[in-house]
Amino acid sequence: MGHVIRNLLALQEVDLQILSINGEKVSLLNSINEKRSQLEKQRGEFQEQEARLKQQKVDMRSLEVELAESSTHVRKLESQQVHIKTNQEYKALDREIYEAKIHQTRVEDQLLEKMEFVEQENIQIRETSRELDARAPELQQETSGIEEKISQIERTIEELQTKRSEVSREIDEAALKRYERILTGKSAPVLVPVVNGACQGCHLVVTAAVESVLRRGEADIITCENCSRILYIPDEEPE
Repeated sequence: MGHVIRNLLALQEVDLQILSINGEKVSLLNSINEKRSQLEKQRGEFQEQEARLKQQKVDMRSLEVELAESSTHVRKLESQQVHIKTNQEYKALDREIYEAKIHQTRVEDQLLEKMEFVEQENIQIRETSRELDARAPELQQETSGIEEKISQIERTIEELQTKRSEVSREIDEAALKRYERILTGKSAPVLVPVVNGACQGCHLVVTAAVESVLRRGEADIITCENCSRILYIPDEEPE
């Protein structure tokens, strides 16, 4: 294995560490965002509950007014019965009273339903409010811990970036540019071993001529004809 490949492998090792730790950072950031999103969703549901309760109370007051008016109307109709002179008028008034009482009963039932709903909604709102009061400080504590981990990761990334710069200085400029170009266009790793005659990036069998050149170290960089990754023969091949 030539010194160019060794230096590129050293660079790749650092890059793989950076990719891995960046992935961990993204995962932690997603965790924070998910937790905050859950809390915001719960707050939104709480606000919807409050709006629903407010509307139900408005409807309830309207029904109370309607019930009072209906009761007044029934009493007024009943008071007119003593002044009825004919049987026909009495029947007509009696029918009107009957229909007014049916309406009054319907309003009473609606009002009762509203009252029961408001009672249950009040209970749910109190429970949700307690949950939010408890969840907010818990979330703050959780996110603080995650943010500290992210800060540690960022410090590690800075150290790795410094190390990467040091390793990069040991690599020929043309080889480094080629490595960077492949890294940009493909997922890591850029350098892959040839094992049992096959590229371990795409598992395509390489030609005998390519393997021979790799073993003799006659070229600094040879890429796979299929996946374009840089090939090398490990110093200690598995049996």
